[in-house]
Amino acid sequence: MSTSRELPTPDTHCFDEDTKRDVWSYSPELVRTMLEAATADTARKCVEVCERQVASRLEGRRLGDRTLGEADGADACAAAIRSAFPAAFNHEQSK
Repeated sequence: MSTSRELPTPDTHCFDEDTKRDVWSYSPELVRTMLEAATADTARKCVEVCERQVASRLEGRRLGDRTLGEADGADACAAAIRSAFPAAFNHEQSK
């Protein structure tokens, strides 16, 4: 699963006197908008993972699998999210 996304065109322009070049960069507002969009995308994906996990667990119960308890639902969902988005959790492994 790829987490990369295309960046928008920079929206802030200035002339760098030191290098004598036009410089384009991202305004704080645009960076905030990009981060909010990325966070919302990730949140939606996490909800989808949890919903699939819950559906799977409910199907298991319907089929008579009594090993699936209510208390481990959050742990199972967290494990499913970690499995679906391993790159997001790589920093934890390096500690």
